[in-house]
Amino acid sequence: MLTILAIAISFMFCTRPGQVSISLEDYENIQEGFITPADTNKPWCYYYWIGDDISKEGITKDLEAMKEFGLGAVLIGNINPDEVDGPVPLFSDDWWDAMVHVVNEGHRIGIDIGFFNSPGWSQSGGPWVTSDKAMRHLVYSETTLAGPGEQKVQLVQPAKEFQDTYVLAFRKIASEDNFISKKNIFITPGNKDRFTVELSAAEPLIARSILLTPAGPIFKCDVELQARVEGSYKTIKSFIFDRSNTSVAVGPVTHGPLAIAIPETEA
Repeated sequence: MLTILAIAISFMFCTRPGQVSISLEDYENIQEGFITPADTNKPWCYYYWIGDDISKEGITKDLEAMKEFGLGAVLIGNINPDEVDGPVPLFSDDWWDAMVHVVNEGHRIGIDIGFFNSPGWSQSGGPWVTSDKAMRHLVYSETTLAGPGEQKVQLVQPAKEFQDTYVLAFRKIASEDNFISKKNIFITPGNKDRFTVELSAAEPLIARSILLTPAGPIFKCDVELQARVEGSYKTIKSFIFDRSNTSVAVGPVTHGPLAIAIPETEA
């Protein structure tokens, strides 16, 4: 043990050009700070009051357990997923009493108390945030026109509620007219939840990507994409198609289409 300690100290006090040398006292203070962290250096955590289900006794027990665990601060968030008042409704007299209690208990126990700036997960959400100030995502619609000449058309509405950002017009590329009709799609069930989906084009085509639009139910499956090249099928790409998570954390569209780039293939 003495040998290991001596080596450790010798490394700490060997300096290279440009390095700052520290005294043994400063080194011991730094070391002690890691062994016994000060309250200002202790970790903190979120402290969620869910569904208005709180009590002064429960708050005291929570804070005492957190202090014993080594926490130095908590950040309280009032979360109510069901949007139904619980035992201690938000902003009621009992709730304000609980707020005063948690601050006093935090001071007594030695834990700093902080709060979200408003109820809710996002810390700034609520009915006072109108749609034009809320988080948004881009949606679009597509309209095909045939020229020449000036035309007046009603563009397809991309969503029930939306705010216009851009209208873009560009020449359509010829390959967009070369697509596989839904009439030429055949599904053959196999064993153990295996299905074969056959796409048939009227004329040979060159494919560089494939877009798969999922149905409603949640699912996760392995996909093997094959193409018939020179009379025989060969695997072009294998991938996972996962639409099993419908949590809002996934994004605004939980069942969005999957676009996969593939090696250029003529079939």
